[in-house]
Parts: sequence; C-alpha cells; structure tokens
Amino acid sequence: MFYLMRNNLTKVVTIILLFFIFSCDSIDKTSFPKIAKGDRAIAFIQSNSEIFASIDKEGGFGDIVFYIFDDSSTYKVTDNNFYEESLTCSPNNNSLLFASSKKYLFTNKENRATYYHGLYFLNFENETYEKFGKKNTKLDAIHRFEGLQWTDNGIYFSSYNNKIYCADSSKKMNIVMEIENDWRIYNQLISSNEKILIFNSIRSDPLTKMGLGIYDIEKSELVWLFNDKRTWKEAGKVQDWSKNDSSFVYTNFGLHSYNVYTQEIEEVSIPGVGSDIIIEEFKYLNENEFVFIYRDINTNITNPTYDNFIGVYNVKNHKFTTLNTPNRQKTFLTVINR
Repeated sequence: MFYLMRNNLTKVVTIILLFFIFSCDSIDKTSFPKIAKGDRAIAFIQSNSEIFASIDKEGGFGDIVFYIFDDSSTYKVTDNNFYEESLTCSPNNNSLLFASSKKYLFTNKENRATYYHGLYFLNFENETYEKFGKKNTKLDAIHRFEGLQWTDNGIYFSSYNNKIYCADSSKKMNIVMEIENDWRIYNQLISSNEKILIFNSIRSDPLTKMGLGIYDIEKSELVWLFNDKRTWKEAGKVQDWSKNDSSFVYTNFGLHSYNVYTQEIEEVSIPGVGSDIIIEEFKYLNENEFVFIYRDINTNITNPTYDNFIGVYNVKNHKFTTLNTPNRQKTFLTVINR
C-alpha cells in the first residue's frame, strides 16, 4: 500500500514583497481570518449562490473561505459578485494572492463567463486587502491568471495560452515555458526547487485533445504523460508535488503518483475511504496528513447546484475526517501553514 508524505523540512524565507503597492482597492469581506503563527489552515473558493454555474457578471463565481483547523472556525473573507479564483500563498505564508475581476470585467457573451483581470492579496499580519502590483505594468495587460503559484523567485502563472510565465521581483515577466501554439495551458505546478513544471492543457485540431505534460526547465525538455485524451478524467489533473519533488499526484479515475525520474506510476490508496467517492482536488497538509475535495460518485455533476465536501486523511492513524464546511461547491483548495 502506497502512502504519500510531504517533506517536513520547510524553508525559512525572508522575502521582500515582490511588487510595491500603489493602490488600495479593497475587497468586500464579511470577516478576516485570525491566522496565528503555527496555525493549520486552508483556503478555497466556495459558491456564493445556489446556482454554482452562474459565473456571469451578475452572479459571480464564488467567494474566498478560510478554515482554521485548531478551532474548526470558518471565515468567509469576500462577499461580492466578482469572479475570484486561483489562490496561492506567499513563500513566508504571510499573504494570500488571488485573481479577481473587481477592477476589470471581460464578459464573453457566448458563455457568459466573466474573466478576472487584477491580482489582489490578503495580508495576514495587518489584516488588509490590497491591489497587488504597480499600475500600468505588463501584469495589468493580463486578462486571465491560471494556476497562480508564488515562490521565492516570483509568481508563476499561465494565461490560457501556450506559455507559462514568471513575474519576478523586478516586475519583469519571463516566459518559463512555451509549447505549440494550438495548446492552451490552464493548470500548472512548479517543483519546490523550481526545476520541473507539470501542467494540464487542451487543444483542438480539429478534435478536442487534452494532456498532462512534464517540463524540465534546465534541459528545456517536454515529456507528455498524456496528450491525446478526450476527457479530463482520462487526461488527469495535476494536484500536488510529493516528498523531495521526486513525484507528483494527479487525479485520473482515482489518485495516482508519477515519479518524474523513474517514470513509475502508483495508485494512491486511502484506507477507510471507499470507492463511492470521487476526489476532485488534493493537497498535502503536512508530513502526516493530506486534504482533499470530494463528492459522491453518484452525484449528478450536470446539476449546477451539486455539493462537494472537504476531507482530511492522517497517514499515521489512518483516520479520515470530513470537515464541517457549508454545503456549497468548493474549488481551488490551498494549504496555509503558518
């Protein structure tokens, strides 16, 4: 039986905030999370109406919610009709960065989707919500931020095109990876040593194809784990890196681990969790626990009001717990270890 465990060695980082703050566009909130040093917490996006599919200008997509493990408290920190998603913590876990359509709205009339434009962050130290980045930079020209990931070297993201970028401390946007023009990258994760990128992508030529790629930055080498699948279930979705960056977890009709050095694939088993649930998102919480969003296998996902849940599994005592969170849809699961 295969258990995945997170490396318990965390970097002690002292960073200077990557971008200067020149504006103070606040985000409406209902309460601010009281996250102290040493607290275990997660953040996620939760639907703000009973109709989850209403991601237009009027309905919004969802709001940011925090769950603090120590006292099982829940904080809904935004409450608005803007499109907010793609969460990531700063390297020192003092701030949460996210994308929001608060400043600019781009509505596609065909599918009524509101695309987010600006970057905002929540500062845990002084309990503020602020616009992230200097005005009139190249970041302001980005209409979509996919797969935000904040590291010591900068902020990695894609913009639903064929490139992955990194905005460094000098505000310069570097292209880290570029693939064929007809691919659209929508989800990516970089290893903690920032040497390997894993990502999901989609293209039409003319049949829709979906893929999961592995890119070695130092060697500029791309390997496709899948690149010809017709559904997301077949192509898999990247979830999180495991211990020592040697392998990563992805969902593909269950949970799997892929070793980037040996190319071995192993199934991730969760004892006590039956085959009647489907895991949608997965993150390591610490070296002994992981957290995941799941739903019942019989759930009709074409129903825009279906609920999903958040579970925690402890690999030491084999204990599975469902967190007491509101019965709404949840996505963009993010771990905050202060």
